[in-house]
Amino acid sequence: MNSANLCIGPVPIMKSSERNKARFRLRLLKWVALPLAIILLALGFLTLPLPLPTGIVLIALGFSLAAFHPGMRRWIRRTRGRYPVANSKIRRITPRLPGFIRRALQRTDSRSP
Repeated sequence: MNSANLCIGPVPIMKSSERNKARFRLRLLKWVALPLAIILLALGFLTLPLPLPTGIVLIALGFSLAAFHPGMRRWIRRTRGRYPVANSKIRRITPRLPGFIRRALQRTDSRSP
């Protein structure tokens, strides 16, 4: 582990320019991720009937990218709350998924605060 990554003591305060850059990157990611997520979801639903499981993978990637947008995150959270059986199955497989999908599913869990 790199010693520069270890924080001993108080967390360093970000300068306003660094904070503005971080906000800009987050805003940019939010608006770039949404169209990309829509494209991945559409491709996933189109390839769902194929014998290869590419549709499921594309749909999972699309929803994980859509979770960056606050409106989509609220919609996914409400939808998961309406279907508790599906939500419990998603919660059951979440620990076995790759990290970026796992984080997105945890962010959109209907039981999380």
